[in-house]
Amino acid sequence: MTKSACLILGSCLALQAPMVLSDIGFDSSESASASTEEIVPLFHQEHSHELIEGGTEDTNQPQETARFVYKKTRELLPVPFRGRSRLVAEALIQTANDYQMDPLFLMAIISQESQFNPLARGSHGEIGLMQLKPSTAMTVASLSGLTDEQALAEVSEALKDPVQNIRLGAAYLARLRVSFRNRSTLYISAYNMGATGVRTHVALGLEPRVYSSKVLAHYVELSGAVQTVASITPTKLVVFRRTLDL
Repeated sequence: MTKSACLILGSCLALQAPMVLSDIGFDSSESASASTEEIVPLFHQEHSHELIEGGTEDTNQPQETARFVYKKTRELLPVPFRGRSRLVAEALIQTANDYQMDPLFLMAIISQESQFNPLARGSHGEIGLMQLKPSTAMTVASLSGLTDEQALAEVSEALKDPVQNIRLGAAYLARLRVSFRNRSTLYISAYNMGATGVRTHVALGLEPRVYSSKVLAHYVELSGAVQTVASITPTKLVVFRRTLDL
């Protein structure tokens, strides 16, 4: 990728300044960040209350959550990628901080989508940890000085990099979060079935809930809370006349 073609993530979010990735290449050397101080999550408990009414049991300090992310990321990544686990964990925490999210939520999405396999490929062209389609990633990225075909190729290549994949996926989630006014069940469902699909079903009085419940179940498990799927669905939403398993 030329320096004139910088990948710029979702500036429309109005949450943080957009991140600029000037190089899509992935630095696989653990030494690149091994000496850096651990990045501490700042917003994990605030986001937890948004995801689950009352939040998860807040027995851990932010530093402990950060250490858990580093440790668990190394455990969950396939063996060939464990040498990069610190870079991936840093991306999870820093990106979550950028969008005022809980890093455990991003891990829950990844657990549901790819089971932490950076090589995962979906049946509809989804790529990597967060199983994004290149066309979807393009909605939160722009590539200057390239044709549409070249830009799509650059984004497709970026999605193969676990760190870039997390950043693009989180940017897309953050856009959905704003679009659905922080209603967690809806923006999580939209990550799976698209914003238009969710709005269509909501207009019919249908609540997409199965995918979001699975993600939140992963989130509760990662948070160390003992709750059932039935108890993790936020209740501060509009009242629906029917539900739809999606």
